[in-house]
Amino acid sequence: MRLLVDNSGYDLGNAGDRAMLQVGLTRFRSLWPQAEADVIVSAPQRLVQICPWAHAVPLVRKHEFLRVGGVLVGAHRLMPTDSDGALDRAEQYLRAHYPAQVAGLVASYKRLRKKPGADDLVAFADVLVAADAVVVTGGGFVTDSFEDHGMFVLRLLALAQSMGKPTAMFGQGLGPIASPSLMRLAARVLSRLDLLTLREGRNSLSLLKELGVSFDRVIVTGDDAICLAYSHPMRGLGTRIGLNIRDAVYAQVGIDKMKEVCRAVEELAGALSTKVVVIEISERDDRPEPIQGMADYVEPSHGSGASDLNQVLDRIAACQTIVTCSYHAAVFALAMGIPVVAMYSSVYYQHKLHGVADQFGSGCIVLDMNATTFVPDLVAAVQELWNMDQASRDALRRRAKEQTELSRSAYERFAQICDPVGRKE
Repeated sequence: MRLLVDNSGYDLGNAGDRAMLQVGLTRFRSLWPQAEADVIVSAPQRLVQICPWAHAVPLVRKHEFLRVGGVLVGAHRLMPTDSDGALDRAEQYLRAHYPAQVAGLVASYKRLRKKPGADDLVAFADVLVAADAVVVTGGGFVTDSFEDHGMFVLRLLALAQSMGKPTAMFGQGLGPIASPSLMRLAARVLSRLDLLTLREGRNSLSLLKELGVSFDRVIVTGDDAICLAYSHPMRGLGTRIGLNIRDAVYAQVGIDKMKEVCRAVEELAGALSTKVVVIEISERDDRPEPIQGMADYVEPSHGSGASDLNQVLDRIAACQTIVTCSYHAAVFALAMGIPVVAMYSSVYYQHKLHGVADQFGSGCIVLDMNATTFVPDLVAAVQELWNMDQASRDALRRRAKEQTELSRSAYERFAQICDPVGRKE
């Protein structure tokens, strides 16, 4: 069995993205012990760290092969307005039915014109043709905030479907979507998947209904990464407040809100006689300037931060309550039985955080950072969850176990779908 695997974080600089990919690859190998996986990434050295047996496929190769106008270059120049997508469909038809020939011809054209990317086209066509199935591991990129990422993933799946290959997406959070082009492509591709598993049903199911996608091959499993946090060693009840602030454009958390959160958490740490543990999920986005100014209250951290998943989980395990803007900080904590105050400022994070709260049923209070009562609500929520009893924390662990089992069984279902292909081994 040979799999072509797309994913949510090509640089593998986000602990949540890495965890979802790692779980997916581990499960594929358990289902097909001789499986080979070609994984689309931009950081091959990190892929080796989490999965030594996988083969890295440079992201640029996928983009070069799938970009609009990459095949019918002259036609797109002559007809720049392709309102009905006719040229795009023609390109997809050629890629699906003559991938090697198309790649060879376009590569020859590029070499003749001394343009880059010729070898990338041929290499990606070879990987795609060799794949027995094309799959996507967990993520939340089929949304306006990551439209380019989502479009390229969906275009790859559409191509694989046209080639008659089994396709699946695991652990997905869908939407919100307003983009007409993303809506159209999502409706077409998601309805033709052999299997789609969702990390939450609160928002994703309503979007699928809007897109006209049947629920026959859709399962709400929870996040694939839950199993890693659930199985992480715990040393009793933590004693710290965990803090994550996501400083990214799509989070829409301004500097003033960051400062408000930090001041509130500092006061809480003082009142509760504890320290603050900074939880970094993303290397780029999770240590903004206001957090760096909390030196008197922040417990010193050692090691490599977000680049080491075990260290991330160790820091979360040391906490009694987590305050976070990050979706995966909430997922990891809840799976460990640690309650969470989740904060959002954008609609994208409103969907994500309410979704994970709904999956666990209790122990996660979601707050709107733009509300006039946000700061007092934050203080009250932390004080409430700080005193959560052990029975309620155990209930979170049970929900984590249930979601882990649902996720694992979904992978087994996909193996049964692929069984005629799998017997090639």
